[in-house]
Amino acid sequence: MRDSFGPRMHKPLDKVFLLALLQCPLVSLAQPAPQPQTSDEVAGPELEPPPPGQPGDQAPQPPPGPTPAQPPPPTPAPPPPPVESETERASLPSEGGSGFVPEGRWFDRLGSGDPIFEIRNDPFSLALHGLLQVQAAPYVQRSARKSNGDAADVEGFLLRRARLGIDGSLIGGVTYALQYEFFDGAPATEEGGSRLLDATIGYERFPLLQMSFGAQKVPFSKVAITSTANLQLIERPFSSRQLPNVLPLVPDRQVGAVISGDLIGAAEYSVGVFNGNETMFRGDDNGGLLYAARLELHPLGTTGESQAAFFPIDEGYRRIRVALGGDIYFNDDAAGTQLAWSADLTLKWRGLSVTAEWLMARFEPSSDPVRPPELIGEVDQRAFFAQAGFFVIPGRVEIAARFEDWDTNTDVDDASDLQAISGALSLYLLRDRIKAQLQYTHRREPNAAEDLRNDTGVLQLQAKF
Repeated sequence: MRDSFGPRMHKPLDKVFLLALLQCPLVSLAQPAPQPQTSDEVAGPELEPPPPGQPGDQAPQPPPGPTPAQPPPPTPAPPPPPVESETERASLPSEGGSGFVPEGRWFDRLGSGDPIFEIRNDPFSLALHGLLQVQAAPYVQRSARKSNGDAADVEGFLLRRARLGIDGSLIGGVTYALQYEFFDGAPATEEGGSRLLDATIGYERFPLLQMSFGAQKVPFSKVAITSTANLQLIERPFSSRQLPNVLPLVPDRQVGAVISGDLIGAAEYSVGVFNGNETMFRGDDNGGLLYAARLELHPLGTTGESQAAFFPIDEGYRRIRVALGGDIYFNDDAAGTQLAWSADLTLKWRGLSVTAEWLMARFEPSSDPVRPPELIGEVDQRAFFAQAGFFVIPGRVEIAARFEDWDTNTDVDDASDLQAISGALSLYLLRDRIKAQLQYTHRREPNAAEDLRNDTGVLQLQAKF
């Protein structure tokens, strides 16, 4: 039996149900279920720039016109030049490999003892040296005489020294040196003169053992072997000079050979043999030789070539430096034999410098009658001097004073005995290379027959290279 409402309701319900079934899958296929979003999807997809010629989101373009010029890229700064130390040599080469060789900065080079003008072509070298001293004597007393060792006879201008020399190295430690004095206005000479001072060939490969052959200084008396350009006062003590009518206490330059060296930096020695006469041209014409030796101890460091203590320029003088020296020489001359010895002390500390020296000599005449007429027997001499200097303006202005006493014959009270007190004011513009010195010397002859007035005041200008 049929359902009572079936035939009547079947067709309309079927159509509604079928339509609902058909719509549900269509909706599910057209709208899938939502999925969880990733970080890239949250940020959004990357947009590609629109192709040229098509509209898109583009930056506004500048109006048409000339393109402005772009600034050039900055040029990098050149690297700074290397800093040259004081001990480095900057060679300016020329043809053949030689050239002018300045060492370190020019000011340091001028202020040191190194040569200013030097040509090098390894292993050869040549350095040029010169010294010029000009004096003015504004005060000269009436009894002053150059023949007696005084600075001048009358007031005026004087040329004291004019020297020129060369030195250098050859090969294998061989060295050479030449120095000529074009004018020597020594107090013991009236008109001055010219002569060859130094002419040597040496060998200096080993500091412990160095040799020198030729005309050179005799290694005796520290003040005598110190260069006249490096003195605190204008002149050396009277006892270290060559004065007329007085037996020399210190020998002059001689022709001979010297062996010297440095002993582990704490001492220096020199041993020499010479002709012993006053000429460089006739050889050993007096029948004997002159022998000399010197030893100096400086365990705290060398005291330098200059008598002045250039502190604070030389930092080494911050600590005290002391040197003790002793020397001896024996000369077998035709007129007789002379034996002399001396001892010296040098002290430097900061701007203070002290120098003292004691000298003794004995001359014994030969039985041969060829001898100076004034020497009739044995002669004993004694000399002493002490001087001190201090920089009132460090490295620039120095005051110095010296006392000296020379007994030319200890057995006789003669007129040649003398005492002197000297004071000096020095202005160092470039150490000892350029300096001005003003000196006053009071001289006294205690055994003179008359009251001599021979004080002098001298101004000296010096230039050295």
